Amino acid sequence: MITPRRTRLVRVPDLQSFRRVIAALTSALPSPQDGAVLVPTRAAARVLANTIGAAAQSMFAARLVTRDDLYDELHRRLDVPPRGLTLFERDAMAQSAATAAAALVGTLPFTIRPGLVAELLRFYDQLRRQPQLVRRFEELITESLGGDLDDRGAERLLRQTRFLAEAFRQYEQRVVDSGACDEHTLRQVLLTASTTTPLRHAVIAVADWIADPAGLFVADFELFSTLPHLETVDLVCTASVLASGFHERLHSWWPGLEEVDGASVVTSTTANPRLVTPRNDQGDVLWHTHRDREEELHAVSRRVQHDVAIWQRAAVVFKRPLPYLYLAPDTLGRAGVPYRVYDTLPLAAEPSIAVVDLVLDALETSFSRDALVAVLSCPHFAMAPDGTAVTRASIAAMNRFLSSERYLGGLDRLEVLAAKADARPETPALQAALTLARELAPMLTPAPASDQVARLTAVLKAHARPPVAADSLTSREQTARDRLTTLLDELESAHRAYHDPVWTLADLATTVRRWIGDQTIDVGGGGAHGVSLLDDQSARFGDFDDVTIVGLIENEWPERPRRNIFYPPTVLKALGWPSEKDRRSADDARFLDLIASSTHRVALSTFTLDDEALVSRSAQLDEVTAARLSTVVEEATTVKSHSSNERDTSTRATSSADNEWQALRAGRPPATDPAFHGFVGARPPQRWSV
Repeated sequence: MITPRRTRLVRVPDLQSFRRVIAALTSALPSPQDGAVLVPTRAAARVLANTIGAAAQSMFAARLVTRDDLYDELHRRLDVPPRGLTLFERDAMAQSAATAAAALVGTLPFTIRPGLVAELLRFYDQLRRQPQLVRRFEELITESLGGDLDDRGAERLLRQTRFLAEAFRQYEQRVVDSGACDEHTLRQVLLTASTTTPLRHAVIAVADWIADPAGLFVADFELFSTLPHLETVDLVCTASVLASGFHERLHSWWPGLEEVDGASVVTSTTANPRLVTPRNDQGDVLWHTHRDREEELHAVSRRVQHDVAIWQRAAVVFKRPLPYLYLAPDTLGRAGVPYRVYDTLPLAAEPSIAVVDLVLDALETSFSRDALVAVLSCPHFAMAPDGTAVTRASIAAMNRFLSSERYLGGLDRLEVLAAKADARPETPALQAALTLARELAPMLTPAPASDQVARLTAVLKAHARPPVAADSLTSREQTARDRLTTLLDELESAHRAYHDPVWTLADLATTVRRWIGDQTIDVGGGGAHGVSLLDDQSARFGDFDDVTIVGLIENEWPERPRRNIFYPPTVLKALGWPSEKDRRSADDARFLDLIASSTHRVALSTFTLDDEALVSRSAQLDEVTAARLSTVVEEATTVKSHSSNERDTSTRATSSADNEWQALRAGRPPATDPAFHGFVGARPPQRWSV
């Protein structure tokens, strides 16, 4: 029986009203157990918690959830919840299903690899979220292709479709046999299972997956309309995003949807920000153009470093967190501007994780000289045979010795050279290298996947160097190591339980690197106060006076959507995939909302060089005039604030060396000199011979 519920769309004119309405609806929830607020990312949840306020944050922070968190929350609320499958278990099941499907279908136009299986599973999830049953998927694709077997391309797609449909069926059977559940079977369980702590009120602050990359799917909207005990559903959305096509789609999923204006929830006024434009004598340019990303952050630091009052109310907004989060310490931090970070960082970028790549490199190069030197020199890896520590001097001596002996790799050759180098400076390092090579050598022989992962895990655990001192980086390093250990343990367990094929070294290296590359880690960054560094999705939930949108280049604003590797867009349209026009309309709507989200001023920034390669500005900058913002020219003092800071520093200098340096700096030509911009002057005339 479906619980009677009130489902309404709360329409708001802009993001300022958007945040106030969400705060009002959140504070009106009867208790944290009864309600949940759905946001796109966990970073957005942190930003919204700060926006709502300290009192509401302590009460509702645990109920600010992403889409994945919501399913985990509903799963925990069940009286007898079934065991949930991990990502590693689902991947292992999908690999087993793909192998079985390939045996049934016959010859395929591609080779089944772990990376392909990952895309297969992602495609399956997308279909079920549409929602499409496997049988219906096969029928729709067959009808779309027309069944023309004389067309070789169509014949290959039909064979591929039979393989995918069979792989999906095999996967679903394995999920049933396991007695556990994934997201799709959990939706079915939630409709019939009992719970003593049901969800009664949901506030949805995201659109669908077409209008928002982290949005909801058709199956999610159906769940909200049928979930037992859910009494109230409030969806808050801006008028521009609704007009991009989301409003029409929403009414097709929720017929008879009640619509209310945001003013009926909370009365508020909107402050229109001013668009800060650069000083330009050649025309009206609405955005700043810098050399690269680092110069963008330098420009932000120059503008805000002397205005302490604005630090807590300023934000730098980007589409991709990297490399801005890595550049922040050397730009904002060095200028004395405090900052805070909300996004997680890639696990693969952590220094302590580099040892995995070094060990795999040693294996893949058959213990080459450079690979052995690199792994022995790694500060996170310890090799101490016979209790003797391997020093850098010994490693350098080993490097010279192996070079003089023309060593090109191979365990047998290393054994011979180790016996030859008795009682020499390179002996400790050479013995350590030999010991490591012997431990790694079994992985060169094909073996079951679980055994290969277990061997790699054993080597990493046995030679992990303990932290030298307890400092601010120790906990971060330990967190990264714990995440890596958990990853490898779960990967081993999943393959041992559900699919344990024979892996070569290449299979092991590819799979481990892929999983590490998919993981992120919350290591903090910056401080608890200061300028906020956050992505565009999180920025929608933050209340700021000053916003600088950076990185406005092609293929980032808007971000290029992830392509389906199995079918072209014309075929996917039959399955409910959106057109490029729908995506672009939603991207432009979100961009215009973001421009007008601050309460005082906003600046737009692009650049010309990315890793020394020329890039083009974003085409979305052409839409800026549609925001109808008043403009203000950037003050000259804000551009020269860095020079004034240097002059202030010169007045505080006491040593003669400092005074000499400051005099040199003060006497240099001004930054407006053409020489600072690549101008070398005219070449004097001279005679030339032909």
